[in-house]
Amino acid sequence: MRVLCLVLAAASPLAAFAAAPFYTEESVAHAATHQNGPFAPNTIVSLYGKDLSWGTAAASGIQPGGRLPTALPNAGVHVMIGGLLAPLYYVSPGQVNFLAPAMITPGVFDLELVRDGQRGPRVPIRISETAPGLFHTDGWVLATRASGSAVTPEDPAAPGEVVVLYGTGFGQTVPPLTDGLIPRSAAWLPKTTSVKLQLGDVDASAQVFYAGVTPGFAGLYQVNLALPEEPLENPGVVLSVGDCATPRGIRLAVRAKPNSPQPSRSRPRLVSCR
Repeated sequence: MRVLCLVLAAASPLAAFAAAPFYTEESVAHAATHQNGPFAPNTIVSLYGKDLSWGTAAASGIQPGGRLPTALPNAGVHVMIGGLLAPLYYVSPGQVNFLAPAMITPGVFDLELVRDGQRGPRVPIRISETAPGLFHTDGWVLATRASGSAVTPEDPAAPGEVVVLYGTGFGQTVPPLTDGLIPRSAAWLPKTTSVKLQLGDVDASAQVFYAGVTPGFAGLYQVNLALPEEPLENPGVVLSVGDCATPRGIRLAVRAKPNSPQPSRSRPRLVSCR
């Protein structure tokens, strides 16, 4: 009898008594804009909630050319969008970071998290061709120089300098991305996808010489540009990819030329995705 009790105890998993995963439509967030949609194929997404996983796990040690997994060890978690398994970056009881499948098409789909057979609610999310967002900290866009050193308010870029801006949600590329792929090399946004960049009152679109994926990082994109020689002190940054633009309120740390007036120009109309 003692042996039988031990066997029954071992066969009664915690899952039988634990609460089901809980989250809402509003707790699904674009990793760069922090808005709850829309999302593009290959966008990094965060899901916030309760009882999402048994523990904490992260994808690591995956080399370029490999793929993010759709399950992580000892986590018991899968995320599905429209029935497609989403590649996972990180899972914890309160947050799951995943990648929207690269091959998904625009539309409205149900998102569902499953933890060892226990299903969370199905919540709708909207997938657009593009949904760009720029990563930022305290209102400053994440940017580096060509050398790889960070552009910060303490070490701003100079007019004419080459800088790289980082984001997610730029959509499909040429060659096309597949689900969870960690790119080995550059892949450009299609020529049919317009890319516009506004720095303060200056249209800097012509200064962009690369817009596409960041090699070695799944879901990460970059925009390479040479800053205009015109004086621009800490300009606001708005990036438009296709029909959608990044939210306003983000700045790039740039030092102004001494004794140079700031230019005043009309701004092209850029439409944020909502």
